[in-house]
Amino acid sequence: MDDETPLTRGAPEIPVDARGAFEMPSDAAPFRDRVLAWVALVPHGRVATYGQIAALVGAPRAARQVGAVLRGSIPTAPDGAADPATGTRPEPGLPWHRIINAKGGISTDKLGFGDLQRALLRAEGVAFDAEGRCSLRRFRWDPGRPGGPDPNGSDASDE
Repeated sequence: MDDETPLTRGAPEIPVDARGAFEMPSDAAPFRDRVLAWVALVPHGRVATYGQIAALVGAPRAARQVGAVLRGSIPTAPDGAADPATGTRPEPGLPWHRIINAKGGISTDKLGFGDLQRALLRAEGVAFDAEGRCSLRRFRWDPGRPGGPDPNGSDASDE
């Protein structure tokens, strides 16, 4: 990778066609590969929901399966060992922490990663309210718009 930086080192390669345009894996690609490809696109300071990623991969009712894929992608061991529960290895550089639940909350607390996920998001400028939720209206990534919604936008009509 010619443009490698500390943030992109080890990140999954994003497929491009001959013109350099982004190429999403086809529906024939394994579900896990499609999930990881979409998660890799969620930009710094933005979040997406498990359901949003499920819809983007063509399986709108598979939010829990998206969570299962990501559970195996959280780096839990410094040596990159496989997760004993799933047998999968973590994906270096994957922004797993940017995927949250449909209420704007962190779902990894029960896995022991909630504080880490919250800290990583806060470091990117994502704010949480007193109930531990972030404003989806303000921080949700919109893949149809570069950068998504205005991070300084109003929170008045959150979902």
